[in-house]
Amino acid sequence: MKKLTLHTLSGFEGAGKTTIINHYQDNLDFFVIPETARLIMPLENNVLEDSKDDLSYKSFISYITNIHFLLSNNMTIDCISDRNIIDSLTYLKLYAPEQKICTQKLGDFVEEFLTKYQRDYFYNHSFLILHPKDDDYIEKCILSDPERKYGKNVTKYKHDALIWEEIYLSISEELKQRGLFKQLHTINAFPDNRNIISNIQSITHS
Repeated sequence: MKKLTLHTLSGFEGAGKTTIINHYQDNLDFFVIPETARLIMPLENNVLEDSKDDLSYKSFISYITNIHFLLSNNMTIDCISDRNIIDSLTYLKLYAPEQKICTQKLGDFVEEFLTKYQRDYFYNHSFLILHPKDDDYIEKCILSDPERKYGKNVTKYKHDALIWEEIYLSISEELKQRGLFKQLHTINAFPDNRNIISNIQSITHS
């Protein structure tokens, strides 16, 4: 009996997640869970302006709600998510270290969730796309994007990206044994890896 398939893409800003998401949606007929932070940000300036909690909390809850909706409606679709709950926790730990979520209790929640829905894993294959290393590419294709907020400093970008990835992997290791994902893969980004889409597709379709 077919079950819901839910893969996820993670990575620091500019790692190329959107390009891969669009490929899965346009060419492989996957349903897409968009990056929730981008959907919530406009509300921060008006509707949620009095909200006291961090944006990462809101996106964390959104990712939980998304999978709860899919499973509670017995949806047996192929789906790919732009980021997942670990991304939210990573940003929280990096930019708001005074606010904490207990990974032990989160692991308990994941196990209870899986039992309720008779599911082996929260996510199927999760991919952490490592940040680009090419200075020229970072300068011209990432930092020049007006939507980016971390300035024009390539060194700072690479430093922050590396710390972000280290935090992500640390949290993933804590939750790995609790059933958060079937397998986590680290993939080099474009242009260091010009076969990134085929690399990922070969795993999700194996």
